[in-house]
Amino acid sequence: MAEDFAQRLNEIPEGWVSAMGMTITHATRDEVRCELTVGQQHLQGYGIVHGGVHCGIIETLSSMGAYLFARER
Repeated sequence: MAEDFAQRLNEIPEGWVSAMGMTITHATRDEVRCELTVGQQHLQGYGIVHGGVHCGIIETLSSMGAYLFARER
């Protein structure tokens, strides 16, 4: 079973993950997942979640997954 780095990633005190209020729920070399409670800070002018939030989540989880995969090499 692959080591889960979620707790370690959640302990990082600064950065985009913290600013957005994301919680990493699972982080292995094969899969990274998170939860996000949407608040006013995530909305664009029409009250819809800003597209940049979705893109930022995808980019962040992809980067974490790539690192966790590559770190073994």
